[in-house]
Formats: sequence, C-alpha cells, structure tokens
Amino acid sequence: MADSKLDALKKYVQSMGWNFGPSTPIQYGEQIAITSELHKAVVNCYPKNGKLVPGGPASPLRDALRFCCKKSGRKAMGVRLSFSRRLRCR
Repeated sequence: MADSKLDALKKYVQSMGWNFGPSTPIQYGEQIAITSELHKAVVNCYPKNGKLVPGGPASPLRDALRFCCKKSGRKAMGVRLSFSRRLRCR
C-alpha cells in the first residue's frame, strides 16, 4: 500500500515540474526531499503503516504536499492547485 501512495506522490511531483529526491533513511522509513524553483519540503514515508508525512518550512510547496498526502489517493494527486504555476520549475 505504501508503495502505491509513494508512486502516486512521485507522479504528482513530476507532473508539477518539481524535483523528487534524494531520499535519506530515517527511523522506520525514509525522508524524501521535494524541491521547486523557490521552495524545499520533505516527505517522510513510513512503509509499515503506509503513511506519508510532509514537513519542512512553511511554504506553498509544503501546503500542496500536505493536501495531497492528506487525501492520499490518486484522485487527489491529480489536482492542480491554483498557486502551482508559481511553484513550477523551469
């Protein structure tokens, strides 16, 4: 289950033009860096319980990741938020 959520997150991040990775091992999972042109956030992935937990400094990028991980469905991953254009990498 965690792999499908992580795959959906990765596809969403890439579709938005953001960068996915690198990842760092953490206790019980891994921490993945997500970056846009202006912002950086992290997502902690816990495969045993299937949770994705966004973190990092407050930013529109982190808010978008929180929204997507909260919904944690592929339908939510397909939503483009109104401020996403400001976050796109060029």
